Amino acid sequence: MTPLFGQTIQAQPGQTLMDLDLESVRQTYRDYGAIFFSGFTPSIEHFKSFTSAHSTEFMEYVGGAMSRSPINGDQTVVSVTNPGDTFAVPLHGELYYRDNPPRLLWFYCDVPAATGGETTVCDAFLIFERLSAHAKSFFEKNPIVYIRTYSSDELESIYHTRDVEQVRAMCEASGIACECKPDGSVVTRYTTSALRQDPSGTRLAFINNILPVLGLEMSGKTGSLIRLENGYGLPHDVIIELRRVCEEITFPAPMRSGDLLMIDNTRMMHGRRSFTGKRAVYSRLGAPVFEA
Repeated sequence: MTPLFGQTIQAQPGQTLMDLDLESVRQTYRDYGAIFFSGFTPSIEHFKSFTSAHSTEFMEYVGGAMSRSPINGDQTVVSVTNPGDTFAVPLHGELYYRDNPPRLLWFYCDVPAATGGETTVCDAFLIFERLSAHAKSFFEKNPIVYIRTYSSDELESIYHTRDVEQVRAMCEASGIACECKPDGSVVTRYTTSALRQDPSGTRLAFINNILPVLGLEMSGKTGSLIRLENGYGLPHDVIIELRRVCEEITFPAPMRSGDLLMIDNTRMMHGRRSFTGKRAVYSRLGAPVFEA
């Protein structure tokens, strides 16, 4: 995909995804952290079969930042684009505002955007390496807090229930503090580091949901906030530097009809460019069936 990270597997004439050697795909994933499969044009059912050959423990999208619609009744295959949502989504790790985020992400393009709409990918280890000593030190020393407020009407689309006690139980199971208000609204808080260490303990990855939450707040939406433990926001100079570094090393995958992305959610951040037209991209979240 780029000289720095990621790999593209281009279909040969008449080749299907299931013709690919399983171990070769898995080794490429281990080596590069992201694979862009282009030109295979599988159906949704072929997409499900291929993802099931490489991954397991598929998750339903419950308690996420946005509502997600299941595809063909399968709660583990969901649309990542709601009607009317044509805006860009900044780089982020999937579900890093809760315990145990998925390790492996899949994206499948059913209908490409008319213009734009590329899925963006960026190496989280490289982001941290490119940050200044000042920014590195800041994130190493300061945990971050995700604060979300859901009205009673929003609970069903996010948590699939209006029962606040069920919401509280789901939050507690994910390490999220949950406060139920008298008006039926819910405020959640999740405290964590913006950084993750690799299994060897020698490298730090900058992987989190900071940039999308900052983007929402700067657009005037206050349902999702990012704060430090003392209640203050992130320093402006650190935010500016972070955005610049991410933009310099981000790869945009064009996502034509039938294209797939396989992403290691422990070492890669992803996002989306703004677009025009109808864009139908579906995701599946799980864990590798192989040793990653």
